[in-house]
Amino acid sequence: MNFKSRSEKEIQEMNSIPEGDYPFEVLNAVDGKSKGGNDMITLTLRVFVGDSSRQLNDYLLEAMQGKLFYFCSYTGLSQKYAAGTLTAEDCLGKSGYLTVGIQKGKMKDDGSGDYWPDRATVKNYIRNEGGVKKDVIKKPEETGDVPY
Repeated sequence: MNFKSRSEKEIQEMNSIPEGDYPFEVLNAVDGKSKGGNDMITLTLRVFVGDSSRQLNDYLLEAMQGKLFYFCSYTGLSQKYAAGTLTAEDCLGKSGYLTVGIQKGKMKDDGSGDYWPDRATVKNYIRNEGGVKKDVIKKPEETGDVPY
């Protein structure tokens, strides 16, 4: 196999998402528990960045009430939010817009003195006046991307 080798930094940059607002769709959602034992939904999102897409995980918890409210409000799940019930299944296939931020890498706890790399995170879900453009949200077979 022939390929162009890249440094770890180049690979991280290729897979990174710059800060900004992007369309997204929920590829997968799983009901679970947080480290503190609270109910949580883990989302696997496809974030559309220019002509390509990247995957990003996010977590919905009652403790993050604002993010939970905006996710539900802007993905058509307002009634679920008002009722105080939301399941992973409710989230599947939903789409909208979000704001990506960058979380600075933290020191690894293995005693090596190394740091985890900076990583993209979902700062919040945002309103898109006029709705998600259908031509922006493309199916994996249309883009050639493999969702997992």
